[in-house]
Amino acid sequence: MRKVFSYNLYFGQGIELLEIMTIMLEANRQDRIMKIHWEGFRNHGRLRKPIRFAVRSLGWTEIAEEDLTAERSSRAVNRAIVDLSTGRNDVMDNVSKWGDGRELIMELDDNELSLIDPDTMTVVHSEKIQQIRVWGVGRDNGSSQNFRCYIYVSKHFDWWYSVLWCWDLFA
Repeated sequence: MRKVFSYNLYFGQGIELLEIMTIMLEANRQDRIMKIHWEGFRNHGRLRKPIRFAVRSLGWTEIAEEDLTAERSSRAVNRAIVDLSTGRNDVMDNVSKWGDGRELIMELDDNELSLIDPDTMTVVHSEKIQQIRVWGVGRDNGSSQNFRCYIYVSKHFDWWYSVLWCWDLFA
């Protein structure tokens, strides 16, 4: 089983965040520097400085390992996005509130995605970009709010399980 963590992102940076993270992931996978032109990046595909987003913890749940194959991962990720963003009653028994719904700062740099407590500016969690395996963006059309959900799966070699994180990206 894989744990699913969820966060709200407070401003319309959804597409930009996905593109930034996809470019960084691809650069790490290919083990080469990609030439791109993007605000916040140097010409060699590296961040000039960390990029920060305001996020809010929504909780986490688990996804079966077999649901994250190439054929099934899109459906599993979209289902997790809907379940976590809507707080569906049938899945809420399996959801834990990681971070107790508190607001955090998500920071991206060349190597890591970090979650920072805005009051103390201490890192509460960090994730190596090279450990991230699956990316996804979805939208819950049944919601009265206009938001995008951003989600990823990463491999933790020290524990041998993967974690799925999700943020709501408000437009």
